[in-house]
Amino acid sequence: MDSYTPEFTMPNTVPTQLLILATHLTKHSKFKPEILDLSHKFDIASRDEVTSQILEEYSNYRYFGISCFTSNYYLDTIYLANKIKKNNPEAIVLVGGYHPTIMPNDFLYQNSPFDFVFSGEAEIEFVKLITKIEGGYSKPQKTQIIYCEPVSVEDFVCTDWKFAETLNFIRKPSSNNLVMFPVFLSRGCPFRCAFCVDPDNQLTIAHRSWRKLSIDMAVKELININNRFQNRESLNYEIMICDPLFGTPEYRKELYNNLIKLAPNQAYWAELRIDTFKPDFEIPLLKKLQFHLSFGFESGAPEMLQIMNKTKEPKKFLDKMRAIAQKLEHNKIYCVLNILLGHPGETHETLSETFEYTKNLMGNKSFIIPSFSKFMLYPGSEIYNNIEKYKEKYGTEFLVKEWWRYSINQMRMSKLVNPSEEMNCIQVYFEMQKIVLNILKILTKNKIGKRPDMPLIRQKYLKHIMEDIMGWKTAPEVFIKFICNNIEILLGEGCSNAMKHFIKINIPLFLSSDCSQRFLHYIETKFPNFFENQE
Repeated sequence: MDSYTPEFTMPNTVPTQLLILATHLTKHSKFKPEILDLSHKFDIASRDEVTSQILEEYSNYRYFGISCFTSNYYLDTIYLANKIKKNNPEAIVLVGGYHPTIMPNDFLYQNSPFDFVFSGEAEIEFVKLITKIEGGYSKPQKTQIIYCEPVSVEDFVCTDWKFAETLNFIRKPSSNNLVMFPVFLSRGCPFRCAFCVDPDNQLTIAHRSWRKLSIDMAVKELININNRFQNRESLNYEIMICDPLFGTPEYRKELYNNLIKLAPNQAYWAELRIDTFKPDFEIPLLKKLQFHLSFGFESGAPEMLQIMNKTKEPKKFLDKMRAIAQKLEHNKIYCVLNILLGHPGETHETLSETFEYTKNLMGNKSFIIPSFSKFMLYPGSEIYNNIEKYKEKYGTEFLVKEWWRYSINQMRMSKLVNPSEEMNCIQVYFEMQKIVLNILKILTKNKIGKRPDMPLIRQKYLKHIMEDIMGWKTAPEVFIKFICNNIEILLGEGCSNAMKHFIKINIPLFLSSDCSQRFLHYIETKFPNFFENQE
């Protein structure tokens, strides 16, 4: 469910993590699980009515497992668990996912509707628990956290894609939609990017341990999707390889060769690390496949790459990206550059460096598509776990630390971060808008997506990127509207002095002096003592 950040959830995306759990359960028990995808099923106004109707069909079920895949699903997860318990008081409600893994105590509170919380890779312990309960084990009176060890390579299974058959967007596909099949050919990551999962946190031990499927299993995982869905009428789909680390160059080489033999016309997407990509032997193989690539580029500023812990050799990193871009362009392979702006430590100078680098990198190229995002503070990241360090070193201010507890647009709340002493998040929005719209001019000039040889599936993907880029035209206005519409929540009892101070000092940046004065008047009318004793 995604009531508060529907823009965060990709539409028509198969919830592969749930399919993996269902595969384990059917393989190791007598149960026949059903998967219910509630994403994009309602808006917040109709949530209660629609959820009640859906749950009525499951009133006799005993076990309900909820995926709180990311932190922005936290409030929806609580809402759904309470609805289940109200509808069926004897039901056993379980929750797992990223947020329960790194914040398991968030699900422990008085009258919590959750019986069990899984922290970590849950498939093995999930099956054990269900089997244990069926054998006579009584559920505890209070919510119990189950800490899971990393799943071993021996226990990996190939996903049973038959569970995807029940999803509406596959049962009744539309030729205008692009269906995404995420696959995971490995677990964990040996790298330590600051904005990603903190490898030093004991709760994320699985992330430290990189484990990969054998080549035979990896090929089978990909080919099984093809075998089941390739001839479906109106079903346009792409396979997303979502590994934090997509293998080693030699591993990928063997995988590419297998796919060339077995499924050369299937559309694939994968994100690669610049420092592990070997263009000289990988590009000739990729050219024989319908592959497009995405690189976690993040920044064109050497200082920011080091702050992010993306690389210890930023010059070499940036030089290699130039070489890769040139070779991909020459071979007509589409490449998305993921660029992260507003990260702790960001300044006007580093944003300018990123813009200049990106502009020069694109030049007259027709196969490079930049994708911009603003830094989001995510629990469980190295930054989140070391906030004081970033405050002291760069003057970073994290204005709403536990944003997932607020019933407003959580995506924007998570971005309320002043990256450095010289730059606040409103300024980042304005700078980003200028950068993105200037890059848009280059995209338009280079006629990306206008060529007749661009496959339909690439056009659909590009459309998503372009819509996101065009959205920056209204970014400051949207941000201001968000603050105005939610001022009572933002300035409420749980609001920190830092947040109040932030709103006060940044009023003059809001669009125009007229808007600023009206906004000030609004605050002073609603909260007459607000600006008293604020330092």
